[in-house]
Amino acid sequence: MSPEAVILRENPNPLEVEWIFNGVTQVPSPYDTEKDAHFGLHISFTPEKIILSLNEFPKNRILQTDDQHLFLLASFGSLRFPDVAPKVNIDYIARCLTSGVTLNGKKYFFYGHSNSQLRSHSCFLRQGRSEADIHSRILSLGDFKSIDSPAKLAKRIGLLFSAAEQDSVLDPSHTRDIPDLMVGDTLFSDGCGLISQAYARLLAKKKQAIFRQVKYVPSVFQIRYKGYKGVLMLHPPLDSQNDGYVHFRKSMRKFTGVPNDTLSIIKYSVPYTYGRLNNEIVALLSSLGISDEVLLGKLRAYMSWLRTVCTNLSSALDFVSSIDKHSLVERILLEGIDSAGIQRELKKALKQEIEKFKKVDIEKKKLRVLVNNSRRLFGVCDPFQILREGEVFVRVTMPHAGPRTIHSCSVLIFRNPCMHPGDCLKLRAVDKPELRHLVDCVVFASKGRHAAPSLSSGGDLDEYTIIWDKDLIPSRVFEHYLYPPVKEKKKSVITRRDLAAHFANYNSISMGTTARLYWQWVRFHPEGAKSQECQDLNALYSQCVDGGSIKIPERLRGVPEGPTRFIVDQMWAEGMAFAEEWLKKEENAEAYVEQGTDEETIIALLGSPRVSLTEFQTIQLAQRLARRSSLSLRPYYSMMDFSSLRDSEKRIIADTFEMNAEERASLWIRQGLRYLID
Repeated sequence: MSPEAVILRENPNPLEVEWIFNGVTQVPSPYDTEKDAHFGLHISFTPEKIILSLNEFPKNRILQTDDQHLFLLASFGSLRFPDVAPKVNIDYIARCLTSGVTLNGKKYFFYGHSNSQLRSHSCFLRQGRSEADIHSRILSLGDFKSIDSPAKLAKRIGLLFSAAEQDSVLDPSHTRDIPDLMVGDTLFSDGCGLISQAYARLLAKKKQAIFRQVKYVPSVFQIRYKGYKGVLMLHPPLDSQNDGYVHFRKSMRKFTGVPNDTLSIIKYSVPYTYGRLNNEIVALLSSLGISDEVLLGKLRAYMSWLRTVCTNLSSALDFVSSIDKHSLVERILLEGIDSAGIQRELKKALKQEIEKFKKVDIEKKKLRVLVNNSRRLFGVCDPFQILREGEVFVRVTMPHAGPRTIHSCSVLIFRNPCMHPGDCLKLRAVDKPELRHLVDCVVFASKGRHAAPSLSSGGDLDEYTIIWDKDLIPSRVFEHYLYPPVKEKKKSVITRRDLAAHFANYNSISMGTTARLYWQWVRFHPEGAKSQECQDLNALYSQCVDGGSIKIPERLRGVPEGPTRFIVDQMWAEGMAFAEEWLKKEENAEAYVEQGTDEETIIALLGSPRVSLTEFQTIQLAQRLARRSSLSLRPYYSMMDFSSLRDSEKRIIADTFEMNAEERASLWIRQGLRYLID
């Protein structure tokens, strides 16, 4: 327990009805940091203690427009009273939120939570005169009168609590509401609006969107604005039409009446976000016919690659890129892999990666096998409706080469989490020149019988994993499961107590039980995830995730026992052995690092098949290394792809390399300097 923490009550009674803590001395003092972070009061409930401490508050639209010192963050995630029915825990939380918490005479009432806070069972309380005062305050933040379900109202209010920074004031006069892309009753543009290039550049500047020290404009922004939520995709026609900066689809508008004009960016698309095989995907691929040998082969290749990270330059560069530590790339190239500081950072990151194989609790074991030919991308709709059903457009940033389109092949697409074989989509990647401005995202077709995103975990246009490794694409796919909407209880008048009861009743225990039974059936049943039992449990799990109440049939609880050779267990056994061997070596001896000269580093850099740098950046780094050792780069021109450079970059290279007239002229020839050297 931190020094600032104060125990308010030990061994709380599951039936207690008051949470009044007066005369508390040494109450932690909330404070703001120089980096604009706020540490506020946090009360956590466990069966053993109720503790008051300080915790960093998330940045959201509620806190950024109010006095954060008036808030109390409450956490109930660890509250599981022993030897009592689950309803006792639920009733305890409901009573606490309904009664409120009093701290040294100041009373805090239940205020709200984001959707992610609901899953972790945490929420905000706020000081107020009364429960009615608090309720009217939250309802003044938007027009919620048309919402007739406590669950939906909590979800809509939750948008205001979603973690986000206030990035730009967007005058409503610069926005437009536009219809969704529909074919009959099928919605294809769910939550996907449009943004002009000019405004996207402004947002990129505000977010300091920089990759490898080069500014870039993301193709997709995940946003919150007033009562809108969803993603905005780059749409150049808006610049020429002069018809507003942002167009919001009808499906993006969840409620109205929000007075705040701040646009908040949750995330945005970035390059080099590689996909991985986790437990669920391995089980699904296995059930779809991908052999154990192929899956084990991917794991072994991954482990072999990890062994070389501390001694091989190319492997080191690939590794730090795969874990999103791009700032290390230039340091490795400039300082050398043998640098003591670089070795410390590489070993620390590698140890964190490898230790994931040593989780003792089988429920927490998670495979993370990186797939080279893959990406994690935002999904958007085809605004021109030129893609046919079953087609996708995927254009990603490639090492050295810049943006390249994946086409004329099948790709595997899925969301996380997914537990149904039909959640894995096999689609055809095609090239469409009209869509080439969209980079590092996946574009789905906007016509046909079904919207492809709705067939993967019942999802909207969110983040997806896309794989074009032919070894991992099954020859056949499974019938999709059409996820039904959760039935919500209706009420004509919704009170703060209704919202508190909704929060208290969110049952993560059912989710855990359902997931555990699902994995038991996956291991036991010859058909794995394709078995009827697993499909039924997947349907129940999806209802739990959306806050629905479920009852698990007895036929799904009695999982037969017997010996199994489940592929996830086999992969974990090999991963565990590898982790123990590697960690033991690290404990007993320092890893040998091969010394590399600048010349060897230049050759490795220019010849590396996958480094998270553009060709221009790679050539610039090679030039720095050459200068350090007074080397000429002319012998290595044949290893440089000058044809991929912009004209401005070619001029910089020509001046930096002090090229003669013939060499300068050849930069603009397709074969370029390679022709001269050959």
